[in-house]
Amino acid sequence: MGNKKIKNVGTCGITAIVHNDRVYVGNSGDSQGIFIKKEGVNMLKSEDANKRLSANIKSERERLKEQWEGID
Repeated sequence: MGNKKIKNVGTCGITAIVHNDRVYVGNSGDSQGIFIKKEGVNMLKSEDANKRLSANIKSERERLKEQWEGID
């Protein structure tokens, strides 16, 4: 599955920093960050904090191929 040249990549990480009521999220790889918000008394809502970067996702394979085409 995916591009055989970049299979078994295996690196991922995610960091979030809160500063002045803002959250800054940075990620590498396929780590998925999720914000959980309280809505009402007994209700929670989730929201993605970042975009996953995985060679198993077709659009990401295409982006990588375009960026690194011709480089071994």
